[in-house]
Amino acid sequence: MGCKINDFIDECDEGHCYNSTAPKPPSIGNGTGVSLEFSEYPPATIRDPQTKRSYNIPKRDNDAVMYSSTATEYDSTLGAPPAICGMATKPDTCTLFFGRDNFDVSVRAFDYVPSQLSFDFQYSDAYFSYLYDTSSEAGHIGIAAYHLEEEDRTTTNTTAGTPASGTEGQPGYNPGSPGTSTSESNGGVRCIPCTQFGCTTASTTLSYSGVEDLTGDPDCPHPSLFAISSESRKIAFSYDQFSSQLPDGVLGFEISYDGVTYVNAWDTAELTGIPYVSSQNPWTVADAGFTDFDIFDINDGVNAIDFRVKFRVETIVDDSGAVAVVTGTRWRATEILGNGTGFSVGQVFPLQTSVRLSDNTVVTLTMNLKVTSVGPIETLGSGNTQDILRPNDTINGHTIVRVFHTEVGEFPYHIAYVSGSSSIFAKDGQYTSSRNHTITVKAGYGIPDRAMLVGLYQFLDKSIQFVTGDVNRNAPDVLNSVQKPLAFISVDENGSITDVNIDSGVYSLSQSSFEELNTNNELYGYSSGENISTSGGSGTGLTVDIEAQTILISDYDSSTDQNSGNIETDRISSVIVNNPGSGYAVGDIITLSGGSAKITVGEITHGGYNLGKIDGPLEVGVTSPADNGTGLSNKQTPDGNPEFVLKLSPTKLKFKMVTKDGGTDVEPISEENGGNNRAAVVEGVFVGSTLTSVKIINGGSGYNVAQRPQLILDNQHEEVTETVPNDAFRDDLVGEFQGILKDLPQGDLNASQGDLDAIEDSYNRVPKERYNTQKKPPLEVKLDPDRDRFHQRSQRKLSKEATDPLKSTIVPEYNLEYLKSTPLPTKWKRVIRDDKRRSKDTVIQNIDDITQEQVPEFVEYPESKVETTVGSFTELPKPSEFTKYILRQYRPDPAEVTTITVTLGCTPVDIGTSHFTCVTPLAQPNTSTTTSNADGSSTTVTNTFTMLAPILGPGCQPWEASGTMTIWHSLSRDAQLVVKAGKAYGNPFES
Repeated sequence: MGCKINDFIDECDEGHCYNSTAPKPPSIGNGTGVSLEFSEYPPATIRDPQTKRSYNIPKRDNDAVMYSSTATEYDSTLGAPPAICGMATKPDTCTLFFGRDNFDVSVRAFDYVPSQLSFDFQYSDAYFSYLYDTSSEAGHIGIAAYHLEEEDRTTTNTTAGTPASGTEGQPGYNPGSPGTSTSESNGGVRCIPCTQFGCTTASTTLSYSGVEDLTGDPDCPHPSLFAISSESRKIAFSYDQFSSQLPDGVLGFEISYDGVTYVNAWDTAELTGIPYVSSQNPWTVADAGFTDFDIFDINDGVNAIDFRVKFRVETIVDDSGAVAVVTGTRWRATEILGNGTGFSVGQVFPLQTSVRLSDNTVVTLTMNLKVTSVGPIETLGSGNTQDILRPNDTINGHTIVRVFHTEVGEFPYHIAYVSGSSSIFAKDGQYTSSRNHTITVKAGYGIPDRAMLVGLYQFLDKSIQFVTGDVNRNAPDVLNSVQKPLAFISVDENGSITDVNIDSGVYSLSQSSFEELNTNNELYGYSSGENISTSGGSGTGLTVDIEAQTILISDYDSSTDQNSGNIETDRISSVIVNNPGSGYAVGDIITLSGGSAKITVGEITHGGYNLGKIDGPLEVGVTSPADNGTGLSNKQTPDGNPEFVLKLSPTKLKFKMVTKDGGTDVEPISEENGGNNRAAVVEGVFVGSTLTSVKIINGGSGYNVAQRPQLILDNQHEEVTETVPNDAFRDDLVGEFQGILKDLPQGDLNASQGDLDAIEDSYNRVPKERYNTQKKPPLEVKLDPDRDRFHQRSQRKLSKEATDPLKSTIVPEYNLEYLKSTPLPTKWKRVIRDDKRRSKDTVIQNIDDITQEQVPEFVEYPESKVETTVGSFTELPKPSEFTKYILRQYRPDPAEVTTITVTLGCTPVDIGTSHFTCVTPLAQPNTSTTTSNADGSSTTVTNTFTMLAPILGPGCQPWEASGTMTIWHSLSRDAQLVVKAGKAYGNPFES
């Protein structure tokens, strides 16, 4: 159980953190306890400083390292009891009931070492870190070594005696009587802490449990959350300077089918593959035209990692003879997705890929790849010369095995796996890598007094499906260099578009920047509203729609640390663009009118970039209007009259629209008065490689703000023109026809010269070649050799059951026996018999032509290869320039919350008390004091002091402290990570 600090708990409650955290400054000794530093990105709303104390959530705790404490009271004249000797204390104002009259001090006495950890709520899919420092007395507080001096006090009270009177032996003599004595013994113990006490940390450990071990690594059983200890072969670090030097990777390679004769397979100058002909030939002529691609991840399991190359595999067809034959397999490298690191010239790696033949058998094609050159490689795009740490870089003599980057530029800490083959690291030491990165190491390998929990937690009972796409190098590069226009399209109340903004207007706002920019009470006091003006940024004219929700906050005064109660107020929950304005830039900070709340511009409108790389004239359009989820699809027909199509049926339904009570019938909507859903028509004006303006030809109808229309670029595909010879064309056909006509006898059928010229003119219009133009998409999706997709086609012809009866009713059938007795020449009889067969065959063929043999008919297509990543998004493949991973489906983890147990431990260099000098002090001198009273009585006080010889207290001791961290499933952050993966076309994390 953790501890709390909020407005609903006070220091008198045992659960308050005052009663379990180390005194600052120390009340005794030098130990300040284990220090804790928390970082988070993006920040959680629940940690808003304005409302943090006012959340009354019983299970919510604060971040703290907890020391057990006990309330104790005592008499200040006698000193603290020996049970709390050397312990750090805090004043305790809550237990001043004082069971004895002379008790006047009440304190909380704390154990020397911590025993528990306390954690605030955490949220999934957000980076966080807990940096623990045990350098102050190895986490000890107080002085855990001391001597005790026992004091025995005896108080003797003697009454006055009666003196003798008279003379001894004589009458009347009174010998008198001595006074009587009574004694009372008591004692005490004095605490004498060892001022030389000190502890030095040997190692600090950190671990967590409560999750499935998915990695086999005790430091990170959860793949994206790391517990970094002194003995971890990992370091947690922050960047001081990135590198301007590029790492070495594979630049060139050869391939060979037989593993003996290798040929160059990659043109290092043009960065393109060189086709290779493999003699492996499992194909038949039915496989002619087969083509597919595969991606190979190549490593040697030791140092060489992350070389990824894509090959296209095709059949080689020889159609020079009468019959086409497949002669082999062509392999061609199409892209190096990742040059990798740690490779050396001469390394050979086997490759294999599975393909399915036309007869549905699956075969394995094999190849061997040999590395021929390595050298510096570009690792970051867009001309960025700064590079992050990579595997096989060296730092402090260690080879970096793996790097886990969090959010570079936003979150400070990252993780590097080191080889452990060199010196230990120093706390907060600054190190320069082999490529001149400069980093500061915060915790990890060899740092004795630091431990860090860092990373992010993902709920892993989730899956994301994706397909692999091969980018068409010959098509417009709309996935990389060509950036399509981004427009904010305004819609009026009639559902027509009125403006297409591409002038650096605000397209979207960064909702996450709310928590970063508004750290106090800036989000409070607003009301929901539309078309709210803004200020700030580099542009003008932006207005927004604000949605606010009423919440309860405390009336907290930080100057007095007092809460006067709780008040209701409105807090902004979302902001969307109403009018985009113009002239803004991404990152502009905008202030919302009506208060001081700020938000950052996330995206701005623009006319696109590098559009000149698209072949042919550029064309833009607008998406069609949506039907607002209704059961009827309401479309505009060319004549202006409405036509309704039931979604579940292609049947057109005619409606008559009639008003109630005999009123005027609703008139059909026409082109003049707008109306039903009709796509808008626009025309773009391009200057250079950018769209500069958009003219609205027809605003359309049926659009709405909830599903705002989008500007689209129509010609994004590669157009391929195929030239096909016209087999019906003959060079000598005109002369032949003209000759036949000229040979006709003179008369009505005789052709004139004009007729002959008309034949020539007409035939000259027949092309010798035909041109077929087809569009190829910008992305080809990899197909699955093991799965097919079956599509039921609509019925195109009559069924066999319907046409078979026709063969018995309309097929000509007549008797030709009469020819035997007919005096016709034999050749004419043959003509008559042949004509019967021809007529019969023609009718049967005509019937077959309108017959569909199988109803229903299915078409079999190769299915797209859909792959699934289960668990962490870190397992998604990383995209490259010409390979993209398109997300198909995401299934989130249904869990709402989970807990993990975190254990922090520390071991001192020396255990106990023998490593420091604590000389046994001399006991106080014994004393005896007698006080005589006027009445003759006296009091004698005798003090005997005895110093207990051995040093007491546990001294330096190893310890462990554990606590439970509650992690809530943030589905919104989960969704943001999916969006990020979608925009990245693959793995959303840095390398």
